[in-house]
Amino acid sequence: VKLVIYKNQSAIVNMVFEGRNSNIENWFSITNLKSSPWHDLTPGNVPVFSLQGNNLNRYFYIGRFEGACEADRGWLVVIQGPRTCPYAVLQHYPSIFYASTDSQTTWASGPGVADSLAIFIRLIPN
Repeated sequence: VKLVIYKNQSAIVNMVFEGRNSNIENWFSITNLKSSPWHDLTPGNVPVFSLQGNNLNRYFYIGRFEGACEADRGWLVVIQGPRTCPYAVLQHYPSIFYASTDSQTTWASGPGVADSLAIFIRLIPN
């Protein structure tokens, strides 16, 4: 399974997941992650890695909550609607935020903003 984030019609983030023996609900996990552009995206460093996100209108969420909006950080999030944090009050939804360097970013201080996200599935016969 490949997740690609695009900005201005150019692929800017590629993530590859092991899709064998997974399903629509569990393929998106740190244990299935085979490659990403972020060197610090490792199992011990990711408290939240969830397709469904949380109850804060965040999906495809890879990040951490630090108790204050200014400190929340991560690698990827699709924001579906406004919440109390200023960085999540946007002109349109959904919005795709990503870490634009090779490590996690603070959401309040300038994440990259993509214009599309695609998921590719390649079926390989047994």
